[in-house]
Amino acid sequence: MATNPDVQDDALLHYREAAALLAISEKSLQRLVKAGKITPTPVGVRSIRFKRSELTSYAEKQTAFAALTASVASTRRELAAAGIGG
Repeated sequence: MATNPDVQDDALLHYREAAALLAISEKSLQRLVKAGKITPTPVGVRSIRFKRSELTSYAEKQTAFAALTASVASTRRELAAAGIGG
């Protein structure tokens, strides 16, 4: 039986699971939450979870930003080597 990808994307993860998915520590995840970069989903009165879809979206944005930053740095090095730019 095939699973519905939408159901998997909306899975709610605990702190440990969310941190593992992002390959960061739980403390780093707490910092991201505090900074407003990742929004947890309240579950009950005292618990929170993280939507898998939001975590994967955050990770994709971070990967794209890292690639862009690397590309800019590479271009700057090339321009400097060619004696162009300041």
